[in-house]
Amino acid sequence: MGLFRWEIEDLLTELEARELLAPFFSHLDSCPVTAWDRWHAGVSESVLHDISSMQRGGCIHDLTIAEAKKTFTPAQNEGVELCQRLGIFKLYFTGTNDKLAVVRFRKLPVTGLLPPEQMSEQCQKWYWNEPLPGVRSSYTRLTCGYVLDAVELGIADVMIVLQVKDSIVWRFSIHEGAEGIRVPVQPLPSVLPPAAQISSIDPKTAKEGGSR
Repeated sequence: MGLFRWEIEDLLTELEARELLAPFFSHLDSCPVTAWDRWHAGVSESVLHDISSMQRGGCIHDLTIAEAKKTFTPAQNEGVELCQRLGIFKLYFTGTNDKLAVVRFRKLPVTGLLPPEQMSEQCQKWYWNEPLPGVRSSYTRLTCGYVLDAVELGIADVMIVLQVKDSIVWRFSIHEGAEGIRVPVQPLPSVLPPAAQISSIDPKTAKEGGSR
């Protein structure tokens, strides 16, 4: 499924997201990384091999949220608000010049794209930018996702991703040393017809179709 320009014109560009989240990159990166380390430190090697990837993912997620609650304390992180309404843990980031983002954590494939068949109904509404009780509509919905290495023995990357429906608008790594597994988004042609559908989007080009 492709995307029309109007579907992304009011969302943060990659540059805007980088500027908004830059002071918190190390914190966002450390939450899943520390969770993974705690998981391995607390479970013996013999038991690790007997636990399914689904159960492991649930534990890593819970530990990631626990780290985020400790890391993003309101007193030390101005402009950041923790929220768990609707049963979804999320971080609201409020910056200058109307830069607003809401970030959730999850495990991602190396492409950064979460396939619709792996989404719950609630999750699909998140990525389809549909109204969700407890989620502020004026905030760009982003994912801070960790990616495992090929043999799933460690975290190879942590990335910030803007996914709309089943398309990635942009993504970038915040995890040091992760460049070796980058999977580039395909560039757009230099000229697009006004009504073109686009499946891989340059936000700067997309903004030409409408004002913020």
